[in-house]
Amino acid sequence: MARMNRNQYEVARRARIVAEVARQYPDDNQEEQAAIVEDWIDDELQAEAEDHAEYLENIEDTPCLQSCDDWGTGEGQFHGRM
Repeated sequence: MARMNRNQYEVARRARIVAEVARQYPDDNQEEQAAIVEDWIDDELQAEAEDHAEYLENIEDTPCLQSCDDWGTGEGQFHGRM
């Protein structure tokens, strides 16, 4: 499967959520379903932002053997092992 860019990902997300809302709330009218879709998308985006913030807090920013560049292809070519 080819990688999706951000726009394709958002279009696919909306289609997935619209289908799920239609399945879970068949008795609601279109305006109510549209509001549920927007809330659901906002919730997912908020969860992704929190996950990303947590990821950024846990990035190891000190040099270590696991991130050493022995072959000199990246930043390690200038620093080597520490």
